[in-house]
Amino acid sequence: MILLMWLVFIVLNGRWTLEIALIGLAVALLVFAFMCAFLDWSLAREGRAVARLPKLVALAAALVWEIFKANIATLKRVWSRRPPESRIVTLKPGMKTRGQVQLLANAITLTPGTISLECDEQHIAVHCLDREMAEGLEDWPMQARIRGLEGEE
Repeated sequence: MILLMWLVFIVLNGRWTLEIALIGLAVALLVFAFMCAFLDWSLAREGRAVARLPKLVALAAALVWEIFKANIATLKRVWSRRPPESRIVTLKPGMKTRGQVQLLANAITLTPGTISLECDEQHIAVHCLDREMAEGLEDWPMQARIRGLEGEE
């Protein structure tokens, strides 16, 4: 987090000098000290966040791929001019944390043709544009990827 804050400071400044780099490092350290004192952050939590970064990048890449595939499916559905076969499906994601249920609900909403209607710890109500989308939602690969993040918080 310190490195990220320092890099944001440098990028927002727009130029690179030793003075700017040192001031940016000092500001990043002060913000990190504030986070540790008042926002329940620590160096151990920082290490866990850095260790989780590769899985989060892989999750983001998989989500982009799923969005691309859903765009193609939605485009085919719209061009076919068939009558609508929309469904409302209730998922039981089986996630341990509310944050991961929310992450799954947001991933569902980001993919074209589906939208999360209601979400709590145990269920996600999803509106699907087509019957095929509703059938494939129960075993959607993103659920397993998000479950893979569990236990690392």
